[in-house]
Amino acid sequence: MKQMIKHISFLSVLLGVIVLSGCLVTGTFVIDFRISDSDINDDNEEFIFFAVDLTEEDDWNDHKDKIKNIDNVGFQLWLTNNSTEAMSAKFYIAPHTATPAYADSNDVKANADLILTGLSVSAGPGTEKHIDWPTSLSMIKNLDIIKNYAESGEFSIYIIKTPATIDFTLDSANVIVTFTAGY
Repeated sequence: MKQMIKHISFLSVLLGVIVLSGCLVTGTFVIDFRISDSDINDDNEEFIFFAVDLTEEDDWNDHKDKIKNIDNVGFQLWLTNNSTEAMSAKFYIAPHTATPAYADSNDVKANADLILTGLSVSAGPGTEKHIDWPTSLSMIKNLDIIKNYAESGEFSIYIIKTPATIDFTLDSANVIVTFTAGY
């Protein structure tokens, strides 16, 4: 009987060590990738473009080979409508390029994937709007596609505005990626 209790005690301790070590080698990480106004390309009248390169982030580089799951991707956005009419915008994702790969909004729609809808800003001029991360999550479309791009660490975002002639500014943006990494 004492021998059996020793075996059960040993197995309990061993199981506890295995469970504890599993918890210690897995973690959730958040990358808050800032896009400043100097990184935003609004030279094209039909869309706004910015590139995202998560490989510039230390947390990404430290764990990129151990990523188990991209848990979520969202945005924080600061916008200004400089026009006298209301506007809306849709976000598209495409493979990473340093400069826009598409000539116009029709090319973007035909070749990129829609990832965010429902964004609107009241008429201005000077009307500002902030979209926080939780609000952006309710606007996300095609989350699996976004996660696939995020897992690669690099992607491009195109913002198509309606009406196309509207004068609006994306003042800055944050792309927020949460991921689980471990052994």
